[in-house]
Amino acid sequence: MQRSRDVFVFIALAVVVLGVLAFAVFNPRWLLERAEGASALSGLSRAEILKAENDVRTAMVQALAGAFFLVTALLTWKGFRLSREGQITERFSRAVDQLGKQNEDSVRVGAVLSLERVARESKADRATIVKLLAVHIRSSLTVKANPGRRSNASARKVCRDLKPDAAMAFIALARIHRLGIPNVVPGFREGSHQYADLKGIPLRGADMHGAYLVDVDLSEADLSGTDLNNGNLQGANFYGASLRNANLAYVNRSLKNPRGVRLQKADLRGAVLKEACLDKSVLLEAQLGVEGQKGADLGGAHLRSVVADGAWLEGVEMAGADLRNAHLSNAHMKRANLTSADLRGADFTQAKDLETVRLAGAKVDEKTQPVSSEFDWAAAGARFI
Repeated sequence: MQRSRDVFVFIALAVVVLGVLAFAVFNPRWLLERAEGASALSGLSRAEILKAENDVRTAMVQALAGAFFLVTALLTWKGFRLSREGQITERFSRAVDQLGKQNEDSVRVGAVLSLERVARESKADRATIVKLLAVHIRSSLTVKANPGRRSNASARKVCRDLKPDAAMAFIALARIHRLGIPNVVPGFREGSHQYADLKGIPLRGADMHGAYLVDVDLSEADLSGTDLNNGNLQGANFYGASLRNANLAYVNRSLKNPRGVRLQKADLRGAVLKEACLDKSVLLEAQLGVEGQKGADLGGAHLRSVVADGAWLEGVEMAGADLRNAHLSNAHMKRANLTSADLRGADFTQAKDLETVRLAGAKVDEKTQPVSSEFDWAAAGARFI
């Protein structure tokens, strides 16, 4: 309705402009009298008046031709735009229809890629497509009734590997996020993707190198062995997620002052977080290492002001890590490697097995806890700054 009104107003304005120019062409004296005044024309000879009228006609004809060309070009552009929007709508509808095809993985994968292309070309449809892809991923999880309960309300989700189309939807979702989501749907905010609810998603071993997952909800997800190297994970929620042997090296490193990642109770055993930027992240009770198993690699990671109270850090590699003002009270530290790490202002109050930690060359100061009367940092190889 709005588009039809805009076209009508545009055409009416064009008719008025062309009418004024045409009147000036066929009645140049009227324009001369308005411009110069009737008294000015009375002093001119007839030949001079005719020449002046011809000059006005020539100028108006040129203006009329230019206006006609401009109107034609604008109408052509308007028609092209309407045609393009119609094609996008048709492609969107066809892709949504194909996404519901049962037992046709290749068709659904093609539908996902088609939706991603529409999202790139049509900013107005981008937020809707993001929401649609997230719903499709969640719906791909199998739901079985719990034999121990009678009520359907107690049915539990049984996670399994996602089908190819759902895995592709996850990758497409991350790529679309990089484009930015316009504020065209109520409740959505520019740059915020909390509506991309992927809780419990199983995506083991997926290649998500450089993924853009700002504010996405991946709590309780199975991302074991997933490659998130160089990804943007600021504000993402990985509460209780499995990230065993995942590659999170250099995440958030390209950002200035990134927001922390929520990794509370996440399983990060064997994960690679080398030089990751996790400042102000929450790792409460997270499992980064357990005795007898390969611990996470946090070598050179940025963990300033991280909250990791009660975290399992047994055997974890944190050589050269920045742990200034970190909260690590009650953390399990057996045989962790903090060689050359910056521990100024860090709190290790009641940390378990702190005496077994490798601290050669680590930086501490008078604010590092526990104080030297409880634990001799110098004797353990740390140096006061």
